[in-house]
Amino acid sequence: MACEVLSMIGSFDELSDVQPVGGCHCGGVHLPIGAVSCHHDHHPSEEQRKEWGRLNDEGRVDWCSREGKWNVHAAASMNYQVAMSPTLFDVDDGTFASHYSKTKRCLAFVDSFVWSEYGDRLRTYFNTYEINAHFVPINIPEEQKTLARLKNDDGRVEWEACYGTWSVVASQRMDYEVTMRPGLFDPADDALAQFYAKTKRCLAYVDPLVWQEYGHHIKAYFEAHNIAARFVPCAAPEENKNLELLAAGAQAIVDFGLDRRHEPVLAIGGGVLMDVVSLLSSLYKRRVPFIRIPTTFLGIVDASIGVKTGVNFGKNKNMLGTYTPPKAVYIDTAFLRTVPALHIRNGLCEIMKMALMRDNELFALLEDFGERLIETRFGHYTGGVGATMPAAELSQVWEAGQEVIRRAIHTMLEELSCNLTEQNLYRCVDFGHIWGPAVELAASPPIPHGFAVNQDMAYCVYLSYRGGSLTWEEACRVWHCMDRLGLPRSHTYYLDPSLMHPTLMKMQKTQAGMHRVPIPHRIGGYRFRTDITFDELVDVCGEYARVMTVRVEKLICDAPATLRLLPPVTDSDRKEWRLKNDDGRVEWEACYGTWSVVASQRMDYEVTMRPGLFDPADDALAQFYAKTKRCLAYVDPLVWQEYGHHIKAYFEAHNIAARFVPCAAPEENKNLELLAAGAQAIVDFGLDRRHEPVLAIGGGVLMDVVSLLSSLYKRRVPFIRIPTTLLGIVDASIGVKTGVNFGKNKNMLGTYTPPKAVYIDTAFLRTVPALHIRNGLCEIMKMALVKDYKLFTLLEEFGESLIETRFGHLSHGDYRSSELKDLREVGQEVIRRAIHTMLEELSYNLTEQNLYRCVDFGHIWGPTVELSSSPPLPHGFAVNMDMAYCAYLSYTKGTMSWEEAQRVWDCMDRLGLPRKHPYFIDPARMHPTLMKMQKTQAGMHRVPVPLGIGQYTFRTDITADELREVCQQYGQVLIMAPDAPTRSPTASLRSGSTLAESGSAGSSPSSRLATPAAGGLGATHLVKMGARVHATGTGAEESAQQPDTLMEVIADYMRKIVKATNIDDVKTWAKQALELVAGMEPHIEASSTQVSDVARKCHDAAFAENWAELYAKGVTKKRLKKEMVTNILEGKVLNLFCRMVGARRVLEIGMFTGFATISMAEALPNDGTVITLEDEPYLMGLTKKHFQESPHGQRIRIELGDAETNLKRLKANGPEDQFDFVFIDADIQKYGVYFDTIMKRGLLKPGGVIALDNSLLKGHVYTNLKQAKEGLARTKASDLADAAAIRRFNVRVSSDPRFECVLLPIRNGLTLLRHKPQAFSPNLRASLDVPLAMFTTMPVPAAPQTQPQIQQVPTATLANNNSSTDAGATHDAIKRLYYQLLLQHAQCSYKLYPHPENPAPGESPLVCGPGAMPLLVAGMGMGVTALAGAGAGVSRTDSPFTKKSVDYASLDLMAGGGGCGEKLASGLLTPPVVELARHRTG
Repeated sequence: MACEVLSMIGSFDELSDVQPVGGCHCGGVHLPIGAVSCHHDHHPSEEQRKEWGRLNDEGRVDWCSREGKWNVHAAASMNYQVAMSPTLFDVDDGTFASHYSKTKRCLAFVDSFVWSEYGDRLRTYFNTYEINAHFVPINIPEEQKTLARLKNDDGRVEWEACYGTWSVVASQRMDYEVTMRPGLFDPADDALAQFYAKTKRCLAYVDPLVWQEYGHHIKAYFEAHNIAARFVPCAAPEENKNLELLAAGAQAIVDFGLDRRHEPVLAIGGGVLMDVVSLLSSLYKRRVPFIRIPTTFLGIVDASIGVKTGVNFGKNKNMLGTYTPPKAVYIDTAFLRTVPALHIRNGLCEIMKMALMRDNELFALLEDFGERLIETRFGHYTGGVGATMPAAELSQVWEAGQEVIRRAIHTMLEELSCNLTEQNLYRCVDFGHIWGPAVELAASPPIPHGFAVNQDMAYCVYLSYRGGSLTWEEACRVWHCMDRLGLPRSHTYYLDPSLMHPTLMKMQKTQAGMHRVPIPHRIGGYRFRTDITFDELVDVCGEYARVMTVRVEKLICDAPATLRLLPPVTDSDRKEWRLKNDDGRVEWEACYGTWSVVASQRMDYEVTMRPGLFDPADDALAQFYAKTKRCLAYVDPLVWQEYGHHIKAYFEAHNIAARFVPCAAPEENKNLELLAAGAQAIVDFGLDRRHEPVLAIGGGVLMDVVSLLSSLYKRRVPFIRIPTTLLGIVDASIGVKTGVNFGKNKNMLGTYTPPKAVYIDTAFLRTVPALHIRNGLCEIMKMALVKDYKLFTLLEEFGESLIETRFGHLSHGDYRSSELKDLREVGQEVIRRAIHTMLEELSYNLTEQNLYRCVDFGHIWGPTVELSSSPPLPHGFAVNMDMAYCAYLSYTKGTMSWEEAQRVWDCMDRLGLPRKHPYFIDPARMHPTLMKMQKTQAGMHRVPVPLGIGQYTFRTDITADELREVCQQYGQVLIMAPDAPTRSPTASLRSGSTLAESGSAGSSPSSRLATPAAGGLGATHLVKMGARVHATGTGAEESAQQPDTLMEVIADYMRKIVKATNIDDVKTWAKQALELVAGMEPHIEASSTQVSDVARKCHDAAFAENWAELYAKGVTKKRLKKEMVTNILEGKVLNLFCRMVGARRVLEIGMFTGFATISMAEALPNDGTVITLEDEPYLMGLTKKHFQESPHGQRIRIELGDAETNLKRLKANGPEDQFDFVFIDADIQKYGVYFDTIMKRGLLKPGGVIALDNSLLKGHVYTNLKQAKEGLARTKASDLADAAAIRRFNVRVSSDPRFECVLLPIRNGLTLLRHKPQAFSPNLRASLDVPLAMFTTMPVPAAPQTQPQIQQVPTATLANNNSSTDAGATHDAIKRLYYQLLLQHAQCSYKLYPHPENPAPGESPLVCGPGAMPLLVAGMGMGVTALAGAGAGVSRTDSPFTKKSVDYASLDLMAGGGGCGEKLASGLLTPPVVELARHRTG
């Protein structure tokens, strides 16, 4: 184990007695071996120190053996001591205690292992010196100590409160190695095999021609090393280098199931294969390691040794790509043996480039050996000329070839290493690449890349001669060498300045307004031309025509007049051209034949909260486009519909010509096809990649796609994100991840690319549907649970209000303006905390090299659930389900208490964040996901789980058995959890049009929207790899069964709209459906008997009052709304039902403006009564004046106060006090309480009816609870909770055997319950709303033919075995159980009084008789004497059921007590009794 070092902090002033270095005295004590010497002679010289560059100007360390200390001296407040003290915690040594002498307090973090060994000694030490020490044991696994925080050196986030900006400062390592490895596939060489030593698997993409020649060698190599290699043939000519080839390669990786940490992708082939496979590897899961083994000459000296990847797009070469370093590059020149001479020449062109630019000795080698190198394939081909060549000469050619390749690679890497990502625009390796690529792709078929480069170089040689950088003799020498090697230099393109000049201007546009044309300066040097004009091109092209057509020998003889030569290149010139990365360099190790490239890529960016972003007075965004005055923006069509005129006006105010591309990106369209369509828009726009950042305005999916597109286009153009959804604000926009889905794999292809900037304006949330607000809240909940307890409390307290008011931006009748202002501030704080905590975690680990990531909380099983659903679940909801499960997982291991877990779930439910999904109770599906994670994360799963609330830890030891047990238990937790909503249809990208072309900002977006099924409602084409594919069909097929009822007709129209592809059909069907729906209620009302004038006044009073103002002034206690009033139709129905049942006494719970009250009162006889319970004093005054106008108003009695309390005060002393009709229209959450109270107190007559309003609750009870009818209506969190409550209530009462139930679709749903007289159900399970399938029903004893005489018997004596138990509460619980069982018996032969000694006034006896089943009364934690059928309260011998299955028993239902299962298994208890006891006692 490493030694523990305890540092003692002190000031420099305390060390006045310490001697300086070289002057300290050791007092005759010899220093031990390895100690720091005191002799000045042993210290390096100051010159050496400066050369190493490791010292601050004033930083030093002094060693003094006398005190055993090192004294470190540095800048102010940076001094400290390190002391060796063998008696550190001896009670006689007060040195350490002196640091706490002032406050007598100490906070100590101690390793738990150290504490177990030395804890007593530490405690004794501090107690001796009267120091109040608080010890915090820290238990960190050894491997987690090293892995939990592997930060980048400079990865950090900086918060600037005054600007509302977070600055993320980080970098990405780009180190790699290039090795020349002769005999690479010799089984004795394990250099390649060691990369696959762990998993013994390899996925290799191989050129078919290479496989044909060398396949048996390659296969034998992997077999020798026991590696299961899968070889994927990849024929990649230049014309196939596109996205289709990339997708095919990606499918091979998915099918293989690549371990992204331990199985580098292997590419064996030429340059095109290298580019495609390298891009694929850089995108797959945002980068997997890959190894290149080039087999062509161009691949060896160019394509394989850099970091560029790419595919062509349209006619644009390598338009989409990345800068991604390989894991390694292995070069074995033996592959050149079978390479055709044409391809050898193709590669020699790139070597010629480096010779002319950097290495005149390399050029000399080409002159001397070039032809023989081609003929002998660099000394490897023994046929042809090689067959007649002496062995010594062939060996010399081989050595010359190795030196040529080494020099070419070395000079190339020297240039690349300092500028891997091409931030410096002065690049000498662009020599030959100014006009060459245009010539290459313009030809049909395309010219080989090297030949196009050589033609460009030959032209630039003449340009260089004409500019005085080359002599005529040097130029002719170059052309002569090219001709001898068979490198073409003539092309008609270089005779046409009208073709060449636009290419130069295009380069100038993309390179900060200046072209930088590298040209040779002498042979082996270079300079840049930045002043080439069209006139000069005209002159040069005219003169160059002679150079192309005349033999070089004649050119040498006919030398023109010597031009003035330019002076040599100076160091100041080179300094201007060389803007190196700080650590970009290449290191050559000759003994291994390896170049090590050491470099990094900056990943800095800013995230800014910017209210009023599109206010024309704010130029924060406009300044990015100040130079070119152009902007390309991808905008969500729904955002454009709401804010398009503001966005357009902003750019017009700043005189910026903006083009807006509609990009509706639902999750199911997040793929390569959408990426290709977006890329075409950039190409058509002609983006200036340096000064025109791509702008993305929309949600998270749009952010991901546009960010990936920007990272690929020309290997990265800057982009700016403006998120408009909550999920985009707190998650998708603020990181560096980009991506698209591939198959069923979420974000399978992507990159780590930082944006130029992120601007957040929360005002966009005003129009975001509640479902999407909840979607984003799930990510905020994630950061609250693992990082910020205060954030969690804010969600608990304000979450529902933030949803309702869209974070304070949506005016809401229930909130005063001052409350909305406060909510905006709270919302800003919630978002700020969420972003800050997220960036804290991301900044040091942007590229996820560290696998311990707390931000993966909720993302272990969540992504699988998200995409496995159809349609896919909203991302946040899937994450929340995962988090809810992990909270329980945390509880089972003691890192979260049950109260904390319940608190988390309650908060989720109140906010409408779903927890329920069958996946999380199925360990057979969960465990493979965990194993998949383990496979891709170095053989260990790292599952972040909450540590309490606001902290986190990691689980690395989850087993299949544990998952099985937890899933079984968690299923019980999920029983009452609400369901998850489904995703509503969203829009999709329309190719070939812009938003500005589609219509005004305020126009209907229907022509730009699409459902996932249709792909585009208003478009006649769909996006398919950038092409237009015409859709067929005009609508849904005619169903087999024709719609008959009104609702069936409406539903049929809706189905047709969903499947439609023609906007005219959509409009027609939508109009017809709207007419049916909107006209239904007015027609029904007109066709029904009209209500009275007083009833009409009561109804209209709801619309005449300004309820929001009354609440704001404190007149009403609650936020009332006009929508609460019963509508006209329902009032008539209530009136009619009261007449039909012959009601005399009516109970109403919830009056509002009294319309339902007066409607029912009008149906009663003269002696009838309506008792209405209302708790708003204002409503009592409002309704009384209307009631007094009606002759029926005297029948109404208003009981003011809490409804539940007043309900308990009502007494039924006899049938005359019971109610014939009860109407409940109050707090939905208390429906069950009202219902139970009514039945318990006997307030409803046998045969009476209960009517309950709002039992459909906007349809949420039978559709998904959180489906918010997006874009059309807002769903409040309270609605979701109410929907869950009413659904549970509906299920309960519909299966209650005491009632007949019907639910009518009147207004918001009206449930009618008729109380069946003397109801009895022999199967008690039917009355339960929680199925218990594990029980089986036992037969009920048959009733005797004769009914015994009725007797009155006392209640069984209760034996309380626990004196501390609340006897009254226990008695009430048991009494409720009596009621539940005994009131259901049809044949009565005994009366049972619950209080025989002191019966309550009017208390009716309970009855039971021979028809009763064997009966058991169960108490909670209390022994209870049983009641057995008619033997209740009678001795066992007197019971007529002594021979039945059960007489009496006692049951303890406390956890771990009693053994209900044992009694059931033994046949002692009847299952229905157990079911009832389990259910009713919870």
